[in-house]
Amino acid sequence: MYFRRYTKQYSDDAGVTGWVRNEADGTVTAVLEGEREDVLEVIRKLKEEHPHARVDSHEAVWSDATGEFPSFELAYR
Repeated sequence: MYFRRYTKQYSDDAGVTGWVRNEADGTVTAVLEGEREDVLEVIRKLKEEHPHARVDSHEAVWSDATGEFPSFELAYR
């Protein structure tokens, strides 16, 4: 519940930019751009502190930052 909203809140608090969206299969996809420690903190909070979600697993793919995201947005399919 409210997974995208919490992802945005945690990302905004950490100074991380990017986007998050719900997928048709019930999973969530997010692109997080920022300092590695800040991105890891967002992931940690989503796994450990989100009051309404259970994260069974996550997959992280790391790449160089592009600077293309001016803020963190809720994306829609």
